[in-house]
Parts: sequence; C-alpha cells; structure tokens
Amino acid sequence: MKKVPVEKLNPKDVVAKDVVRKDGTVLVKAGTELTPEIIDRLKKLNVSEVYIKSVAGKKELQEKIKFFKERLDKVDFLFRKHNDDFMEKMKFFFKNYFKKRIFQTVKELKKMMKEEMKNQEESRKENGRSDN
Repeated sequence: MKKVPVEKLNPKDVVAKDVVRKDGTVLVKAGTELTPEIIDRLKKLNVSEVYIKSVAGKKELQEKIKFFKERLDKVDFLFRKHNDDFMEKMKFFFKNYFKKRIFQTVKELKKMMKEEMKNQEESRKENGRSDN
C-alpha cells in the first residue's frame, strides 16, 4: 500500500483504504478499482491523497528475492577454484550478504502483505457495520 497524490492516480489503481471526508462520509471504499470518473470526482472534492494497493511493489520484491537467490546459488561456483583463506572469507561474506538480503526482502514482502490483509479486514468490518 502506498499513499499517492490524486494527480498521479491511474485508472485501474485499486484503493487500499477507504477514502473518507472529515465528517466520516466514505467517498470511495477500499477495494474499488479507480476509473477516470472517480479520479475526477476526487479532484473536484479536493481530496489530496489516496492509499492504493501496491501490486507492483509485491512484484518488485518477488523479483528481488529471485535475483538474490540466483546470486547466492552462483557463489560456490564462482569461488570453486580458490581455496586460500582470504577467498574463503570472501565467499563466506558474499553468501551471508545474499542470505541477509533475501531475509530482509522476504520480511518486507510479508509486512506488505500483512498490511494489505489488515486493511481488507478493516474494510470488511466497516462494510459489515454500514450494512446493518
């Protein structure tokens, strides 16, 4: 999820959090796919920013994980002919570096997905209250 200025919204972006006026009126519900008409309406109502789902963010993180895993898999091969202490330390350094980057990126991806699930649950609860 990321906060995006209304001027930079695109049709097909998906709203991550309800867009709400100061008086509590919901203008656009979470999960709504934006259309040019909705974006124009938000501009006319002077909404400055909207939280949108960052699907591209997930994809980028998944690609980063794949990249680091590929690099990690190549470390042993790249150092196969070097048996001295210095090169062993370098190999150890690179393996740990890529493992750490994989771990950090997976952690970031999990956080993003957990946040999205939390927002969806909040929206469901709010929708359930408004339906009663």
